[in-house]
Amino acid sequence: MTTQAEKPKFRWIALTVSSIAYGLSFGTIQSVGVLYPEWIRAFNAPAKYASFVGSLPTSFGCFVGPICGMAVGKFGCRVCGIIGGFLMFLGLAASYFATSLLYLVFSFGIIPGFGAGLVIVSFSSVINSYFAGDRAIAEGVVGSGICVGIFFTSFMLQQFVEAYSWQGAMLLVGAYCLNLCVCGAFFVKKSKISFHPLNPWKNAERIQQTITLKIISSQKSDEEKMSPVEIPKEHFLLRSRHLWKNPVFLMIITSEFMSWCAMIVPYVHLVERARYQGIEPNIAAWLSSTIGLAGILGRPMTATISTCLKIHPLWAFSINQACLGIATFLSPYWSSIYGLFALAIITGLLSNGYGFIKTSAAVMLGRQHFVDAYSWMLFLEGIGICVGPFLAGVLVDVTHSYDWSFRFAGIMLTTSALLCLLKIPLKKWEARSENDDIPNL
Repeated sequence: MTTQAEKPKFRWIALTVSSIAYGLSFGTIQSVGVLYPEWIRAFNAPAKYASFVGSLPTSFGCFVGPICGMAVGKFGCRVCGIIGGFLMFLGLAASYFATSLLYLVFSFGIIPGFGAGLVIVSFSSVINSYFAGDRAIAEGVVGSGICVGIFFTSFMLQQFVEAYSWQGAMLLVGAYCLNLCVCGAFFVKKSKISFHPLNPWKNAERIQQTITLKIISSQKSDEEKMSPVEIPKEHFLLRSRHLWKNPVFLMIITSEFMSWCAMIVPYVHLVERARYQGIEPNIAAWLSSTIGLAGILGRPMTATISTCLKIHPLWAFSINQACLGIATFLSPYWSSIYGLFALAIITGLLSNGYGFIKTSAAVMLGRQHFVDAYSWMLFLEGIGICVGPFLAGVLVDVTHSYDWSFRFAGIMLTTSALLCLLKIPLKKWEARSENDDIPNL
């Protein structure tokens, strides 16, 4: 349990800046819906190619998760966060000169995607460092930052496109992402908080830290003072090898992968499903905004409830995904416009499953293993983002209806929730293994 002395006030600044960074990074690249029609008209390209370019930065930012994890481990959160912000600016601003979709694959997809991956891994590492017992609330607040970013950036992009064309919008939104470099400056190691100039409470926290260190030092034995134990740092790939042998990690990452295959389906297909049913495009477009607005409220709300009720984050994830899965599976039975908006609200309110599974990884695997675990979770997340909507689209082509696409998403979400029940036998297995390792006296 983290003591009050280990909870610097500066962590709330870190949380606020992390939330802003999430909105600036993934909130920006996930607001690409405004640019789709502009690219189709500008390059006279099929919609499927334009949509591929738009989804590339998010998926590529997840694919490079292991590489970003190694970079953060070697260079630190501050350096990687600032570099990530600069890469997003460089790629988006370079899109001003795009003459083809192939050019945008690199300028809008790969370069900003890698930058966003660095930003997300860096800021997730900061949250992991500052928050322990109330980690779920922190993840909920940060997650709502993405929803705010999507809503605000979509509106801003539309204004930029109307005033300066889509090329001018890319230049401006690139400059907008330079604020990530400023956010990266707030990455302060806990050991330096008490005297860092960015900390407005530095004097009080320096005194508190000094008193804490004196108490801890007085409690150590002479032998502990003379022979400190140094834990060698293994290479990322070696640490990952041990991680992939951990059945708890396998349970978490499998459940998270199945969850991402399904969670992204309403975000991608709900608006088109409404249009397919004959609902006016202007009304259908509000379904996406409704998911974002409900997420701004739902993510911190569900996180606060689970923390106040002291629910284990894995059980909170399981309950959250089960409720969302059941609602998604049953959604074909209320296909009116009111039913679709109800599904959009439920999807937004229960969109904190990602925050719960990240918290579960930190709690169950140990905070020291979180960066490695999260790097691989991002990698499979990228695969899930590509696979889920694709399979849903295949079902639409086969059945000529969106019903089974959403039933598929509901089944995947419910299955990911049921996988969490493996925590009980795995816990017993770990306890039995520990007992077997104790020699008989």
